[in-house]
Amino acid sequence: MQKLGCALALLCVFSCGKGKQPSEQTQTKSEPKLADPAPSQPAQADEATAPAKATEPAIRVDGFETPESILFDADRDLYYVSNIAGKPTDVDGNGFLSKVNPDGSVADRRWIEGLDAPKGMTIWHDMLWVADISKLRKFDIVTGEARGVIEIKGATFLNDVTHTDDAVYVSDTGVDKDFKGLGNDAIYAIDKDDKVETFVANPELHGPNGVTAHEGALYMVTFGAAELNLVNKGGVRKLAELPTGGLDGIEFTAEDAVVVSSWECGCVYAGPLKGPFVKVIDKVESPADIGWDARRRRVLIPLFNENAIAIQALP
Repeated sequence: MQKLGCALALLCVFSCGKGKQPSEQTQTKSEPKLADPAPSQPAQADEATAPAKATEPAIRVDGFETPESILFDADRDLYYVSNIAGKPTDVDGNGFLSKVNPDGSVADRRWIEGLDAPKGMTIWHDMLWVADISKLRKFDIVTGEARGVIEIKGATFLNDVTHTDDAVYVSDTGVDKDFKGLGNDAIYAIDKDDKVETFVANPELHGPNGVTAHEGALYMVTFGAAELNLVNKGGVRKLAELPTGGLDGIEFTAEDAVVVSSWECGCVYAGPLKGPFVKVIDKVESPADIGWDARRRRVLIPLFNENAIAIQALP
């Protein structure tokens, strides 16, 4: 109940406390050629062109501890699972990372230990980068040995991590330990020399959560609004509105298609960047930061409140 209360508190913070939409700001980085932003109401999907729903039974693996994120490592054919093992903001050293094989067997349940509340992950320059409250932690992708810690000054709830060729990006949902909005919503960029730069910061970002990069462009979904945004240095542009909010993870499945998890509907949506979006996986409790196994066309779903993960293939 405590974990569910945390999620409801976050939803209330953003949906009840912020009414404005983020204003478009001057862009200093060229944008990809995209259609105009979607209309304010979610578009309806044409049944003939809508993404096909999952039909194969999911593989469920239990025994995790508040799993928040899953990352597919294509080079080693492994899934990494971040376990908060407590409260999402507690500095307690209880957090750990697990390794899971694609067949659902657990390769190493406590592969890396001693983290606080690990969340999103990415692999860049042969290191695993992990968001951990106000820090980014780096680990050798082969041995799991610690390779450094980067403090993000002013961050309170680092959440998801992604990368381009030039930098790692991490979102800060901008809440405190009581899940009260602080107005420090942001995305930070970290270069190869570990230099930290504020990429975008705005109290009206509605709780930045899932981030993903594709062909040099950065995309974000928000926990406090049902929005998918293109992110540029200093500003964002809304591309689409999804049917429900509480958005967490986002992953590309094709050139112009993504999957997005939603706590509000307990589902995973799929659709093109500018919408519309339809449910392809339904009735999943607390779907957190999803991963994507491109080799097998699988959505990897951390079931935050159930201490389990689900591995679901798409057609």
